[in-house]
Amino acid sequence: MACAPIPTPASLEEAVALLGEFHRRWTSEKELLERQWTSEKRHLELRIQSLEKQLFGSRSEKLPLEDNQLALIGTVFENPTPAASVDVVVPEEPVTKPEPRKPVRRPLPEHLEVVEERLEPADKTCSHCGRERCLVREECSERLDLIPAKLIRRRTVRPVYACNSCKDQGPVQAPMPAQVIEKGLCGPGLLAHVILSKYLDHRPLYRVQQELARHGVEITRTTLADWVATGAGVLEPLVALIRKDLILGDYLQVDETPVRVMDPEVPGKAAQGWLWVYARPGAGVIFDYQGNRGREGPDRMLKDFHGTVQTDGYGLYEALERSRKDLRRVACWAHARRKFHEALEDDAARAREFLVLIAGLYLVEREAREGGFTPEARAALRQEKVPALLERLHRQLLELEPDKAIR
Repeated sequence: MACAPIPTPASLEEAVALLGEFHRRWTSEKELLERQWTSEKRHLELRIQSLEKQLFGSRSEKLPLEDNQLALIGTVFENPTPAASVDVVVPEEPVTKPEPRKPVRRPLPEHLEVVEERLEPADKTCSHCGRERCLVREECSERLDLIPAKLIRRRTVRPVYACNSCKDQGPVQAPMPAQVIEKGLCGPGLLAHVILSKYLDHRPLYRVQQELARHGVEITRTTLADWVATGAGVLEPLVALIRKDLILGDYLQVDETPVRVMDPEVPGKAAQGWLWVYARPGAGVIFDYQGNRGREGPDRMLKDFHGTVQTDGYGLYEALERSRKDLRRVACWAHARRKFHEALEDDAARAREFLVLIAGLYLVEREAREGGFTPEARAALRQEKVPALLERLHRQLLELEPDKAIR
């Protein structure tokens, strides 16, 4: 970049003034560069700490004193509009070693089948008088046991009947029941076990193959994969019904998570895929696999949906909301809270203030959950207690960066 020509001073005084101006500009630029360097250095240090925590640190985001800090929220409920300068004081309490919890044996579920084993004494005769002893009481103890699964040969016999007198009448026979895999070796119970093992228990098919081999049956992995593919096709109508039920509602939770899959174009290599999750509390859940994190999947799944979607801060959701008038996006407090938890490394005092206030939101939800509130009562409880916390949070955000706070 070309520099402006330096004017030639006409006198010593002008030279001194020019040098003073150069010195002030140099000092100003130097201070600016030092601030930028310090800020960038601190940003990189925090980034390194974050990466180290992801690799080696605890995954828990709970504060050590968070349960004790929940009591501080009472001051906000009692005085919902305090002065903006009032700070949340976080008490430093001594860490006490918790008492070891005593193991508690819970009763076994009543729905389980009971297999009773009765143990009688070998000799019920009294050794003194020779009479048979009478029953005084019975002592019972229960343990949880497992009957191992077993493979069976389910044989279907269909007798053919004919009339000996009426030669012109053909024989009769019961129709063959519908099969999940026509003319296949796999029964519905075994097919359900293979699919659940793969997708619910996350067991690869080669381990399912080993399990079946222990029962004395050799099934190739190619055959198991064909069974899974056929089962997926059979379940497509059920998936369509779940999706229809979700789309007809006015609220959805949407998230995406990465998953490693085998790359069909590169044998032995894995590729990055994405599972898009669509759910609503009390309703079904749809997992939609996509090869990327772009808009194609959400556009297709949500094209007939009108209402509110709850998401994290991924920018695609904001773009989706801007492009459609019938969608309203709401954020997630767990994701918002995480940023303040990460800020503990940089500014623990102010970050804790926000974490304490957000903990108050969780306290309201805990009260509603433990109190067994109805949805209407839960909504009333939130309207009573949550606005004061949100107002306090908003005011403190304005104090941090007034231009960027949500108005």
